[in-house]
Amino acid sequence: MDVAELYNKALETVTTWAPVVLRVLLIMIILVVVWGLLQALVKRFMIREKPGDSGGSKRLQTLAVISRSVINVALLALGITWVLSELGINLGPVLAAAGVLGLAIGFGAQSVVADVLNGFFMILEGQVRVGDWILTKEGSRGRVEQITMRTLILRDLEGNVHIIPHSMVETVVNMTMAYSVCQIDMGVAYREDADEVLRVLEEEALKLQKDETVGRFILGPAEILGITEFGDSAIVYRLRIRTETGRQWAVRRMYNLYIKRRFDAEGIEIPYPHITLYAGEDKDGNAPAFPVRQKQGDVPSPKEQKASQSKQIAEPKERIQPAPGPESGPAEDREPIVGDGDGE
Repeated sequence: MDVAELYNKALETVTTWAPVVLRVLLIMIILVVVWGLLQALVKRFMIREKPGDSGGSKRLQTLAVISRSVINVALLALGITWVLSELGINLGPVLAAAGVLGLAIGFGAQSVVADVLNGFFMILEGQVRVGDWILTKEGSRGRVEQITMRTLILRDLEGNVHIIPHSMVETVVNMTMAYSVCQIDMGVAYREDADEVLRVLEEEALKLQKDETVGRFILGPAEILGITEFGDSAIVYRLRIRTETGRQWAVRRMYNLYIKRRFDAEGIEIPYPHITLYAGEDKDGNAPAFPVRQKQGDVPSPKEQKASQSKQIAEPKERIQPAPGPESGPAEDREPIVGDGDGE
């Protein structure tokens, strides 16, 4: 084979494959440009925060995460099929084999399909968004950090991460949807005047609205609901304060501090659990005696022992002398019956 033949073959190869390589490069450039434009659109319309619309912003942020994943997968699949077609590979058998494989995977991975579908509708309907505090039926509780196509990722107050497949999420309690409510149940002793307690609760709620720390989180005046329960040792008063999403816990903690200080100043008792023993009455209406005695073998406390010893030291024992009789001798020759006062 001479040089001319080699040159002709090389020229033929370059002439044949050069357009293909150029088209592949052009396809890659187009895909990169489209990917950049779509990512910019997602960032512009979905991640941008809107003042006064925290709920809508959270939903857009959640959709942005899913949209980016869908865009990446779709462009990758499109690019692979486009490049293979330009290389002259027949995609018919490949697509048929991929369909059969996808069908087999679908039967074997039904839970994965269920996860994807449940997650899609959860995000589409705005049930859960990134940043929400939720409680699931299974007992997982925390802040939503990420929502993927298959899983819901939470982080609780202790920093633990809960990864829950969407198909396992049956019931969700969203504690930060649109607004939150701080509900406070306050137990007060039975002897306290109810009108005075209600007045104190309302006054402290008004002071809380002007608090520099949490006052800006309160959306309106407190609702004093009144007495809700007669407990074993306390009357329970209830009030509700409407707050911004996720701020109800900070408002509750601060209000409890306000109430504790005010109750201490007013002398209002916050009772502790106790039990009253009642012996009943006889037919004449008289209460029978209720004898209480110490069990045999009970040991007095150290404080009681010390008090008893102090009393014995303060009160010396009286010396007892025997009565004189015919067999009794002089006093100095008789032995004392109890002791000589030296502690024996």
